[in-house]
Amino acid sequence: MLKNIVCIISVALLVVSCGNDSASKESATVAALEVEDLEQSLIEFIDCKNTATESHTCKEYIALAISKYYGYDLKGADDSFLPYDEILSKVSKSDDWTEVGFANDQAVLTKAQENANSGIGTIALSLKSNSVAIVIKGELTHSNSLSLDCPSVAVFRPRKFNKSFVGKGINYAWSDLSKVKIYSLK
Repeated sequence: MLKNIVCIISVALLVVSCGNDSASKESATVAALEVEDLEQSLIEFIDCKNTATESHTCKEYIALAISKYYGYDLKGADDSFLPYDEILSKVSKSDDWTEVGFANDQAVLTKAQENANSGIGTIALSLKSNSVAIVIKGELTHSNSLSLDCPSVAVFRPRKFNKSFVGKGINYAWSDLSKVKIYSLK
């Protein structure tokens, strides 16, 4: 009888333990999708830039915002959030991310918005400037100048930080999307 109880308890613990492992793995990759998190991160970023004494500071706020919004940590070897200008290199070499395509392709932009709306971490990376846009939950909006329907993004501009934004189309981040690649978490 005692053997049966121990066996049942062991099986129950194993099931609960396995369930918790998968739940914690899911929670690490399930998007919070709270625009308020991005807006708060943007306020903190602008405050950091306004009080910075050196021009090349506050570079980690984009990776931090991705973590808050999508639950995916872009960290370096020292376990600190990556500076924005290292994200392209990390993502393009990572097995966690897949390249969706260039942002001047309507099918790629549509897929980026669909992925973001489904809670799949999606970012746009400029090959020219290493700048980053976080594709966020929202609707495609038409850009007459690009003749494309553009996904909603959040952009933290390192140099022109007062022109950073949350919730505008990707066309507000870059006027030429031919050198911008979209990546999504697998």
